Amino acid sequence: MQSLQDVPRLGIMRRRWSLLNKRNKRRALELSQQMHHEGVEADPGTFVGVLNACASVGALGRGRRVREQIIQCGFESDIFVDALYHYACIVDLLRRAGLLLEAEDLITMMPCVQDAAVWKNLLGACRHHGDAEMGEQIARKVLELDPGSATGYVLLTNIYAAGGKWDLSVKVRQRRLEKAVKKQPWVT
Repeated sequence: MQSLQDVPRLGIMRRRWSLLNKRNKRRALELSQQMHHEGVEADPGTFVGVLNACASVGALGRGRRVREQIIQCGFESDIFVDALYHYACIVDLLRRAGLLLEAEDLITMMPCVQDAAVWKNLLGACRHHGDAEMGEQIARKVLELDPGSATGYVLLTNIYAAGGKWDLSVKVRQRRLEKAVKKQPWVT
C-alpha cells in the first residue's frame, strides 16, 4: 500500500472522499487506519465518512473510538455542516447494535439542533427491535418535529402490528388519515 505522505494533496482528498464510498466500507476503514498511522489529519468530513463506515459494518468499538477522536479534536462542539450527520451516524451505529437507550440519550444531548430524521432513524430501530413502548415515545417526538410526514405514523402502525396490537395499529392509521397526512410512495 502506498504511503499517504507520498500522495499529493489532491490524492489525499480523493482518498478521503473514498471513505464515503457506499460500496466498500471495510476498505474505507482500512484507509482511515492508514491515514491515522501516517499522521494525516482528519477533518470533520473524514470523521463522518469513518462513522458511516463503522455503522455500515457494525464496528461499534471502532465507532466509539472515532467519536472520542472527534471530541479530542474539538469538532464535536463546532458548528459545522457535518455536525448533525456525525450524530446521525453515531445514532445509526448504536441502533444497529441494539443500544436504543444510549442512542436516545445521545440525541437528547446533541449540541446541534435535533431534526426529525435522527428521531426517525431511532423510531425505525424501535420497529426493528420490537420496542413498542420506546417507539410510542419516539413517534411523539417525530410527529412533533415533522407533523406533515407520514413516517412517524407508518412506523408506529407497523410497531403495533408486529406486536399484535391491531387495535392500536388501526387507531394510529386512522389518526393519520384524519389529519390528511399522506404517505409518499418512495418514503418508508
